[in-house]
This record gives sequence, C-alpha cells and structure tokens, in this order.
Amino acid sequence: MSVPQPSMDQVAAQQQATCSMLEFLLSTATRLQHLRLSCRNLQELPAADNLAQLSSLRSLTISECSSLQELPASIGRLSQLTSLVLYACDELVDIPRSIGRLTALQELKYTCLGDLEDGVFAGMAALRTLRIDFNVAMRALPRSLLQASNLQKLSLLYNHRMKFGSVPSQLKRLPKLRSLRISAANLNLARLFKGMAAMRGLRSVTINMVGRDKRTAEQGLPDDIMMPLATHTGLTSLTLDDWRIRQLPASIGQLASLRSLKITDSSIRSLPESIAGLTGLTPLSLNGCRVQTLPSSVGQLGQLQSMYIDHCDLQELPASLAQLTGIQDITVSHCDYLRTVPGELQALQDAEVNRLHNLAIERTDGFKRNPRFGGDCTFSHLDPDPSPSEIAAKQRTTSSALGFLLSTATHLQQLRLSCENLEELPAADSLGQLSDLRSLEISECRSLQELPASIGSLSRLTSLTICECDELEELPESLGDLAALQELSISNCMMLQELPASLAGLAALQTLELDGNTYLGALDEEVLAGMTSLRQLSISMCTTMRTLPRSLLQASNLQEHSLLYNRDLKLGWLPGQLKRLPMLHTLKIEARKLDAAALFKGMGAMKGLRSALLEGVKRNKKSKEQELPDDLMAPLAGHTGLTSLHLSSWHGKQLPASIGQLASLRSLKITGSSIVTLPDSISGLTALTELRMEHCDVRSLPGSLGQLLQLKMLYIDHCEDLLELPASLGALTGIQHMNVSCCRSLRVVPDELRALRR
Repeated sequence: MSVPQPSMDQVAAQQQATCSMLEFLLSTATRLQHLRLSCRNLQELPAADNLAQLSSLRSLTISECSSLQELPASIGRLSQLTSLVLYACDELVDIPRSIGRLTALQELKYTCLGDLEDGVFAGMAALRTLRIDFNVAMRALPRSLLQASNLQKLSLLYNHRMKFGSVPSQLKRLPKLRSLRISAANLNLARLFKGMAAMRGLRSVTINMVGRDKRTAEQGLPDDIMMPLATHTGLTSLTLDDWRIRQLPASIGQLASLRSLKITDSSIRSLPESIAGLTGLTPLSLNGCRVQTLPSSVGQLGQLQSMYIDHCDLQELPASLAQLTGIQDITVSHCDYLRTVPGELQALQDAEVNRLHNLAIERTDGFKRNPRFGGDCTFSHLDPDPSPSEIAAKQRTTSSALGFLLSTATHLQQLRLSCENLEELPAADSLGQLSDLRSLEISECRSLQELPASIGSLSRLTSLTICECDELEELPESLGDLAALQELSISNCMMLQELPASLAGLAALQTLELDGNTYLGALDEEVLAGMTSLRQLSISMCTTMRTLPRSLLQASNLQEHSLLYNRDLKLGWLPGQLKRLPMLHTLKIEARKLDAAALFKGMGAMKGLRSALLEGVKRNKKSKEQELPDDLMAPLAGHTGLTSLHLSSWHGKQLPASIGQLASLRSLKITGSSIVTLPDSISGLTALTELRMEHCDVRSLPGSLGQLLQLKMLYIDHCEDLLELPASLGALTGIQHMNVSCCRSLRVVPDELRALRR
C-alpha cells in the first residue's frame, strides 16, 4: 500500500502553518532561556520582532530542519546567547554575518553545508568551543578564527573540501586551545605535527585520515614525523582514526607525556617496539584495526591500567602482559583469530601485586570461550544448528576457560557472566576463592542448569543477580550462607519453581526482586519472616503464583513494595492489613482483582505512604453503577503525606470527584486510561506541581485547571482525541514546562496563553 504524496499546495500550507504557530509560541515565551527547533516543514524563522524579543535566550539549537533556507539577521540581536547549534539543515547554506555580533557566544556547532564569512569570528571574544564537522561544501576556514583568542576546543572533522593552507602553523596563535580534532585528508602532516608542537596548551588531539591518498597508505609515514612532539610536555591524549598505513611511525614512542592512546578503524597491522617509550600511558585502546600481534614491549608500560582490543585481527596476546602488575582491566572482544590466552597471565594472581579487576575475552569466534568479567559473554558466531556433541564440547571448553580466567583474578570485586553455552559454573576451588567478590551477576546463561554449593562461601558478596537462566530449576541451599548479602534479584528464570527455605537466613537482605519467574509458586512463610532488614520487595509477572505469605506483615522495615501483573495472585486480604507496614512509603499494586473501596480505605490508614501506583482500578462486578463512586478516594482526604499518585489503565470514563480532596498531592500521572475528561474538582489539588496524561481518551480538560496556581509542569502526550486546551491555562503564571505532543485532534492553541509572556 503506497502513501499518497502531499501536493505542493499542501506542503506550502503546512510550512505556513508551522511558521505561524512558531511565531505565536515565541510571542508567549519572551523569557525563554533554551530553545530547540527540529521541524522538517520549517522553511523560515519568524521575523525580527519575534526572534529578537527573546532577550533572555541562552541556547538555540536548530536541528534537522531540512526545509530551512535562511536565518534572519535578527539572530545577531540575541545578546545573551551563549550556545548556538546548527545541525543537519541541508538547505541552510547562507549564514548571516550578524552572528559575528554574538559577543556572549561561548559555543558554536555548525554542521551544515554552507560557508562562513571570513570575518565572522572577529567579534566572538567569548568563544570557547567551535565545531565545524561534516561540512562537505566548505572550502576554506575563515582566517578570523585566529582572533578567537579564548578558544579552548576546536573540531574540524570530515570537511573533505576544506583547504587549510597555513592554518596548522598558525594555530599557535590560539594560546588557550586544549583540544583539537581535525581531518588530515588535505593537510601536510609534517606541518601539522610541527604546528601542534608550538601549541603549549594542547592536551588532547584526534587526527582523522579518511580520504588520504593511496600513496600514503602504500609508502607509509616517515619514522620521525612525530618528533616535533617529543618535547611537548602537555599532550596527554592522542586518538588516531582511519589511518590507512600498516605501521605507526617509530617516533610515537617519543611522546613521553601521553596518558591515553586510542587507534580506531585503521589499517595498522602492528605497533612499533618503541611503544615502550610511552611510560605514562594508562589506557590503550585498539578498535577496528588490522593489528595481528602486539609487541612484547607493551610489558614495559608499567603505568598501564586498562587495555581494550575490539574488532581486530589479533592472533595472540604477548606473554609480557604478565609484567603489567598494575593493570586493572583487560578486554579483548570480536577478535576472531585469537586462539588462546598465554599461561603467563596466571602471574597476575600474585596476591601481593595483583590489581586486576576485569579480564574479558568475549565474542571471539576462534577462541570459542567467552567468559566476561565486567560485561556480557555470549557466543555470537555459533553454527546455526550445532550437533549435541559440538554443544557439549563448547560447554566443557567454556567452563574450563572460565575456571582458568577466574584463577587469574582472585581479587575480583565484580563479576558478570552471560554465556549461552555455559552449563555449569566452575567447582569450589575456582569460584569459592573469589574472597573479595562483592557483586555477582549471572544473566542470559540459558544452558545453566545449577549453581554450585560453593557460591555460599562468597562471604563478602553484597549483590547477587540471576536473570534469564532458562534451564535453572532450583537454587542451592547454600545461598542462605551469604550473610553479607544486601541485594538479591532473581528474574525471568522460566523453570524456577521454588526458592530454598534457607533464604530465611539472609538477615542483612534489604532488596528482594522476584520478577518474571513464570512458574515460581508460593513463597514459604519462613522466608520473608527471616528477612528482618528488608526495605524493598518486588514480585511482578509471576503468573502462576497464587498466594502471598502473611509473614510479609512482619517486614516492619519495608519501605517499597511492588505487586504488578501477577495473574493468579490472590491479594484480597492485603488492603486491610497495609497499615501494619508502618515504614512503607511506596506502593505499586495491580488492583484488577481488588475491591477498590477497600484498597483506598487501606491506603488511607498508611500514614507513611508517599507514592502510589495503582494499575487497573475498576468497579466491583456486583455494582450496578457504570462508574466508580464519586467518594471512592475520600479516605485519602486527610492524608497529609501522599504526594505522588499514578493511575494506570483506569476503567471508566471519568475519575471520581473525590480526587480533588487529595490536597497534599504534588504529582498526578494518568496513563493508558479510558477517561474522557477530568472532574472540575481537580482544582482542589492546590499543591499540585506536575500533571501528566499519556495515552488517554481524554477529549477536553476542565477550565478549573487554571486554578492550579502551583503547577510547574503540564505534559499531555498521545491523547489523540483531545480537541482543545482550556483558555484558563493562561492563568498559570508560574508554569515552567508545557508539553503537548502527538495529540492529533488538537487544532488550535488559545490566545489566552499569550498572558504567560508576562
């Protein structure tokens, strides 16, 4: 089915309407400080008298306005403007000279297709950041740039036609420049490095060589080309992007002050041995390179703390890595030719010197074992239909590799495993020795069938997450030995049917999350009774759970409780007992099977309640009334603590009038509901500062909204039947944010909103 294209007249009408609406809205917000425009139909900005009156404007962003052809000269009258961003406006090729009068401007980002007047920067004495990127039309950089003496950050990337001429040698005239990003396709590199050497304030440099001629790729660069930087004591960060050469110049080893080196998307096949000269280097990153080997001299980088190698042709890691006793993070991913990890890495387990916190070998097709510490670990290149013997072999290899790598990181504090082929965790001698482990996450281990009993020996473990382990049917009783455990999350484990009774011993546990465990049955009364420190409890989407233990009421410290989308859970007894949880301040509960009157009465007795989310409140089936009674929320009338209420999937076309009695309410959110209007009594919410309505059937809003004088934020989103906004909104002189979006039936904005300009 094809979508009919609008006629030229229709397009013109849309453009005219867009500009007219923008002109009106600007006239109502003269004290606006931040303005962002992104509209494909916008062909021109409002005339001078509308734009220039935004005397308080601090930042202006115009992005993806693909029909915008020009900016008004009045833009130069925005005397308070400190940030101007022009991005992806393809038709905007002429920029008015008046922007040179923006003397307060500190940031200019220009990613369009036009030239800038030569003298445009002469008056921008406050300019700190300038980005001119992806401008394939600009041929020359305005020489007035050298007059921006306070410039600190300069980015000139992917401007393929730009001729720099003598600019590199003149950059020393920008004494405060700290960061330079530049594409060198049309640059003399020797002149660039010489110019950089004269910039004593320079700290960070990115050099991109996309579009460089093939001769450079074939012949390489002179080994001494970086020598001018040898005496630069301030340069600490260097990024080389898209370098189409096989070997880095040996003189890179002369950059002794360098702390960070990153090489991306380059043809470089090896690093020079002289890399050992970067004695201050702390992170080394190689991403998308052709690097096959690393020189053994990397073992001399005594200050190195992290090494990231991603999407490279790496075949092996040098044994000299074992000399990096201060390294904390080694990540090697998507290196399909890597076959093994050198045994010398075991030296890193020396308890006296080891600082390794993260060792990751992930998504390496050749290695076929991807245990991940500090991230995920998946087999992304498995055969589409492996045989059972192949699967078993990979599972054995994975467990073996995991055991080995754990032995190299005995001081690990955080461990995350996500291995689809991992069928079992290493035995006690590997897992149990992680005596410093604080956090353990096991996610998406879809073949994992059991956890070892040795997990209970992790005496310092404070956080345990088990998520999406599809074959896991039971948990070891030893979990109850984790005396330091404070957070336990078990979610989306489809086959898990019960929790071990030993969990009652987790007296220090503060957070328990049991979400999405489809077959998890009833909880033992003793389990919740023993969790005397419990602060947060979430049981959601456990579709076969039928009962909730009454021992929940013994959790006297419970502060947050969530019970959502549990299809068969019987909670009829709960509303009348909620008052026995004196510390409970946040309640999220599905109310479809609850008596609505009993629920609000129970909430009225919870004097500590501050926030409530009620899902699916509806009338009693025995009631003959079509709507919920108007006095339904009356029990909350005297509640002075309830400040936030979220009503989701409310059944009925209107809210009860008694909602206006919730005088302490500061935030009201209504989502996914069939209500068509709000009651006039809404004016009783005199403390309300935020009102949100999303995906509702509301057609109109009451005029009494204008009496909510404390309202600061009004959001109406995807209320597609909303026809109009009440004129009384013009009385909300304190409102700061008003957002009405995706309301397709809305045609006009009331003129009374102009009063907000005062």
